[in-house]
Amino acid sequence: MIVLITHEESQTVTKFFRERGHEAYSCDILPTEGNPEWHIQEDVLRVFETSTFIACNKEEYQAIWDLMIAFPPCPYLTVSANKHYKIKCYNVKIIVVVII
Repeated sequence: MIVLITHEESQTVTKFFRERGHEAYSCDILPTEGNPEWHIQEDVLRVFETSTFIACNKEEYQAIWDLMIAFPPCPYLTVSANKHYKIKCYNVKIIVVVII
């Protein structure tokens, strides 16, 4: 299975999938703390739309993703704790992608 894990610079989940024999890549606009050969330092939307990417090892790949796991970095994804914040955040968009 070819897996794309987004917003993950530590590669913890990427390593989990790699250890189980899957071809997994992390994708973030920030550099990785893990293996650069498995990291795509680019906008995830462009990578997902075009299915082509250049990994940090400078090799170009083409992939049809079987699974995408996203870890959005926003602490305001839910409104359940908004009463504790000075800034109210109600206009949150969450995109769920299911690939069959």
